[in-house]
Amino acid sequence: MSKVKISFMAKKDAKKAAEMYARHKRLEPKKVEKYFMKHIRLKQVLVAKKGSEIVGIMTYVRRFTHSANFGQGLLVREEYRRKGIGKALLLKFISISRKEQPKHQKLILSSTSADNKA
Repeated sequence: MSKVKISFMAKKDAKKAAEMYARHKRLEPKKVEKYFMKHIRLKQVLVAKKGSEIVGIMTYVRRFTHSANFGQGLLVREEYRRKGIGKALLLKFISISRKEQPKHQKLILSSTSADNKA
């Protein structure tokens, strides 16, 4: 078994990631892929990969005017949950945010009651 690597998502991963995310959130895959492509260009989508397999995703938005990065979507495939992948994505997000917003850093995360237990 290979180790999970967290990095910015590459364009080549957008379609598979969008299918995974759309299936879980009951959204249209094409719209999710378009959203991911926009955020890939801005380096605002992280991916967790085990080898070439996508096992987790996190998107975020930079708001320099608010000195904040907003964590938006965090998804780990069900069979990989409770293994620290969500935590690793969050820690990468926090590390990036500290570099981008060093003086007045604010990290904003939210959850809904509809989210599944990790």
